Amino acid sequence: MAISVRVLPEWGLVYIRYAGRMSLDESNRAFAEYVVHPDFRPCQKQLVDLREVTDWDRDFGKLMALQAKKAEAFVDPSCSTIVAAIAPTETTRKVANLVGHSWDGIDSVAYLVAETEAHALDLLGLAAESLSELLDAR
Repeated sequence: MAISVRVLPEWGLVYIRYAGRMSLDESNRAFAEYVVHPDFRPCQKQLVDLREVTDWDRDFGKLMALQAKKAEAFVDPSCSTIVAAIAPTETTRKVANLVGHSWDGIDSVAYLVAETEAHALDLLGLAAESLSELLDAR
């Protein structure tokens, strides 16, 4: 699996892209790198791009442990975190919905699932026509 994380401070956004089989071990490593990134901030908007995911680890214990680590970093009573996942296929919607349900009952995190890039950008309230506009803005 490939996972990349880009912090785009000018947009107040973190872009996470997965490709191939989603590995929870790799996700844990990427998350650990993100929270020590100099541009990490609580309550950053997050765009999770699952369009190239073909399969995913089904180790629910590891998944919940990762989500607990994320809760420690994301849950902040002074602000909210909005996460939008681009999940256009049945496989990607399953994993996105599973992760989304792990945030049920946590008011400071909104996890939204979109089938298209344009819809995800709209859910995040980003005034960009496309993801490439965000990524090329540097």
